[in-house]
Amino acid sequence: MIRLPDNTPDRHRPQRTETATEALERRVLQELSRRTPSPDLTRTIMGRLGYMKAAPQVVRRRRIRRWINRLSLCALALIVVAGGAQVHESGPHARRPRGPTIPAAIGNDVNLHQQRIKGTIRMIRTLAPAAPSRPDDVLDEEVDRSAIGPFRWL
Repeated sequence: MIRLPDNTPDRHRPQRTETATEALERRVLQELSRRTPSPDLTRTIMGRLGYMKAAPQVVRRRRIRRWINRLSLCALALIVVAGGAQVHESGPHARRPRGPTIPAAIGNDVNLHQQRIKGTIRMIRTLAPAAPSRPDDVLDEEVDRSAIGPFRWL
């Protein structure tokens, strides 16, 4: 670069070109230095940000649309869960009960108690003799004749 002495007149000095950034800064500073009011962009900017009051019809329509979207999403999720459960239950990997189920357990319990009661009744019948068909022939003198029923009083 060629260096010119400081006493060289300005017309002989090379002119420096202004960059785009410098030009923009200069224009902004010129605009800000003016005393004229700028246009009010508050409503436009705040409206884009969602802070401006909307018409009641628009608010109602948007609220209904939001609730419809929420309910449809919930219904869709419920259908998907129910369908997945149905597919899982019908598939080969579904867990089946290994032991007796509740109805089978109740049935087994009832049958067991019936067998125990029948066994107790049989045991009582074997221990007690049958009622004599003719009490005078079978009973001894030592037996109390006032006994009623199939039992003997000894």
